Amino acid sequence: MKRLLFKVTFVVFTFLMLVGCTGNKEEVSGENNEANDVVVETTQQDSSPSLEGFIFPNSDKEKLSDSDLYSLSLEELGRGRNEIFARKGHIFKSDKYIQYFEKMEWYEPQKSISMDDLNDIEKYNVKLIQAIEEDLKPKEEISNSSTYIEVPINTSYEIDMDGDGKKDEIKVVIDNLEEGAIIYVNDAIYQSTQVYGMSAADTYAVVDVDEEDKFKEIIVSDYGPSYDLSSDYLYYDGGNIIDMGTTGGLHNDGITVHGDGTITSMFRFNVFQTWYGEEEYRLTENHKLSRVPQELYNTNYPLTTKIDITLLAGADIDSESFTVEANQPITLIGTDNEEWILVKDKNGQEGWFKTDLSTLGVQTDLYLLEIFDGVCLAD
Repeated sequence: MKRLLFKVTFVVFTFLMLVGCTGNKEEVSGENNEANDVVVETTQQDSSPSLEGFIFPNSDKEKLSDSDLYSLSLEELGRGRNEIFARKGHIFKSDKYIQYFEKMEWYEPQKSISMDDLNDIEKYNVKLIQAIEEDLKPKEEISNSSTYIEVPINTSYEIDMDGDGKKDEIKVVIDNLEEGAIIYVNDAIYQSTQVYGMSAADTYAVVDVDEEDKFKEIIVSDYGPSYDLSSDYLYYDGGNIIDMGTTGGLHNDGITVHGDGTITSMFRFNVFQTWYGEEEYRLTENHKLSRVPQELYNTNYPLTTKIDITLLAGADIDSESFTVEANQPITLIGTDNEEWILVKDKNGQEGWFKTDLSTLGVQTDLYLLEIFDGVCLAD
């Protein structure tokens, strides 16, 4: 019961993160928030659209609810989300939605519409529909590798883990909600110090990080506090279970196993606000995961200035500067996750400011929320 309550609490918290903070996991991949870029393509058969009107006629002035959405198909949800943009005359790039909305008598394509052009209710509804779409999507392989097997916790699975041609019996067990998950491969036992019963994911995964070597790997994931998702990686050498390291993300949410010895995972930035990026890990010669350093992590996080701010032409306090006036949209497009953040203004001009806000040319006693609108401070 305690674990069930935790899961319910986590789902509620996740949606609050989506609607209460500007930005989401889609921004991690560097996409923008235009309607065309949040299309969820499905394999369902496309039925003929109705000429009568909208799927959600009042989505521009009334907040939708879960009960409005869960009875709909992914196809209908995608149309309902994109009609919020179409109502304002968005010019679609996807043939799928061009063909659908051009049949609507009310649709008048005019210009490209982004999230910044929506009112608060419309933004809420877009985020809610996206969250429901993600929940309803069928589970897909997160790996380009030929091996991705998702197994329920406390359930055994047989597969050759060490390349000796014999199947090994693996199992991840949660015996105690207050203790670490226990991983079994044949007679070998390993207790995780990263994944605990109370917050462990309901499934674990068997993957092939490097298709050129003989090993398969196990990923055991943990929701953690405050959406601090993490995953523990292990492999079996024929006698022992060996820990490979830990990354952010869950095995089925925020992690991509490429099959070439590399993994891309989400992680939480350490600076400025609550937001997320992607980092790469590579297998070492001793089959450990090693983080690949990056000079700049790409982001796509929209904010609005509340007061005039100063940006620098380069990541150097002696660089030339320019001013972005109050009430102007900007996008955080990168950070070194230490000292600097890269910004683009509405005209496409790029500039930098220090994470301690000292280069913004504002009063030193101003709080972050007094400088920018849309900042996410989740905890």
